[in-house]
Amino acid sequence: MLSILIPTFNDPVYELVKEIHLQCCEAKITFEILVFDDASTNSNCTDSNLKINTFSHTTYTILKQNIGRSAVRNKLAQTAKFDWLLFLDADVLPNSRAFISSYLQQDYLEYDVVFGGFTYDEDDYSKQCSLRWRYGQKYEQKKAVLRNDSPTRHTISANVLIKKSKFIALNLEEKNRYGMDIRFGVLLKQFNCLILHIDNEVIHKGLESNSIFIEKTEQSILTLLYFFKKDKIKKKDHKLLKFYFTLRNLNLHLILRFTLPFLLPCLKINLQGNYANPALLQCYKLLYLSKHLTNN
Repeated sequence: MLSILIPTFNDPVYELVKEIHLQCCEAKITFEILVFDDASTNSNCTDSNLKINTFSHTTYTILKQNIGRSAVRNKLAQTAKFDWLLFLDADVLPNSRAFISSYLQQDYLEYDVVFGGFTYDEDDYSKQCSLRWRYGQKYEQKKAVLRNDSPTRHTISANVLIKKSKFIALNLEEKNRYGMDIRFGVLLKQFNCLILHIDNEVIHKGLESNSIFIEKTEQSILTLLYFFKKDKIKKKDHKLLKFYFTLRNLNLHLILRFTLPFLLPCLKINLQGNYANPALLQCYKLLYLSKHLTNN
């Protein structure tokens, strides 16, 4: 018995739900699909998504006010009828016709959390979205054997199967912040969740432009710092924090401080170009983190 939960905001999800519904029916399982729309402002999307209600065991609900991604996920989990929750982001599509059945392997159900993974379609590449596409290919599109080496580091919640009792117990903060997967991974570790990564990817279709992706990257750094300052994430929990404080202990962070005023804007201009290098984004993250930790 499976509850498939899809939060959405200004995204058309009919094709995703259509495919998932078909696979559930073919697998002959007891299921429900819940789509919660976080008060979308795009009427074309909502009009298209209303067709979802024609599918059996499927509900599309438009919330009266925008409450944020984490709050929507919590609301979906609390509404779900079944013990296993499959969270899918609105901007993905299954990479296999056996996507649902692959999650139903008996051995997997011995775990608390199962991550399926992420992949990118060559046809989705464009110059305007080159940074997001290349970053995803280099840092997110990893085989399960690699992700299982460090299970809590590769916690992309856009495609995750989790026990309802475990998800509710995590008590994810509901304030609307971008980059909450950072906290999600730490909580899974703190609650001693048994984690498995498998090769059951979704294709990430919602590629942002380079400039928007940089903005979201900055927001995720600020989210990381928020939890760090609240002592909800430790230095050892995140590779970027760990690296920064290693430099700081060696007094090498002073180099970052002196180069910040001219290097940070130069990098940003480069990253907004049509041929952005994702490795430079890692440098940008370090400098941006350093900028906000300079006086701490």
